[in-house]
Amino acid sequence: MTPAYAIGETICDEYVVRLPLGAGGMGEVYLVEHSSSGDLRAAKVMRYLDGASGDDLAGFRQEAVSLLNVGNNPFTVRLFDVREQGRNTVL
Repeated sequence: MTPAYAIGETICDEYVVRLPLGAGGMGEVYLVEHSSSGDLRAAKVMRYLDGASGDDLAGFRQEAVSLLNVGNNPFTVRLFDVREQGRNTVL
């Protein structure tokens, strides 16, 4: 599968793609650089493609809420941001 974003492309006006890391049932994961701080982060992007539903988006949003409810835990990823732009949702 070809990644939706190319190296150097910007996601949600703030995250520059450095490397595609993987893809799964809900979206794709990229190594990104925050344009202001220069911090490297992972961005999980859900894209509305043919077949994606409102339930898919609800599940993606629930994942974000779950991460926020866990708080700072050494066994989970830290959620920095949730963005929706156009038909993309990014954690």
